[in-house]
Amino acid sequence: MSGDMQQEKQVTVSPVRVSELPRNPPAGKTTKSSAFLKDIPVTISVELGRIQMNIEEVLFLSIGSTIMLKRQVNEPIDLLVNGKLIGHGEVVAVDENFGIRITDIIEPGRE
Repeated sequence: MSGDMQQEKQVTVSPVRVSELPRNPPAGKTTKSSAFLKDIPVTISVELGRIQMNIEEVLFLSIGSTIMLKRQVNEPIDLLVNGKLIGHGEVVAVDENFGIRITDIIEPGRE
């Protein structure tokens, strides 16, 4: 990734409130001792919310069904790396893609 920032662009998608994002945010600092880790792939996922349902409720789901998650619209979403919660953020849109603006990084032991 280049450390250069491209021109910021305002993208609007309803009903998600969208704000400006840099196309290529500056890369994080890498120390010599951790440089060998930078090529190891990890899975990053974003969780909007969860809900538990019993099998009977799942069997009644069909196209067009709505599942209400246990998370308010204004609550931050969870950011996970390899299934471990590492932070929170807000949903944004960049061009035609969803993204996450990180609002909080969880310190080890605080999760």
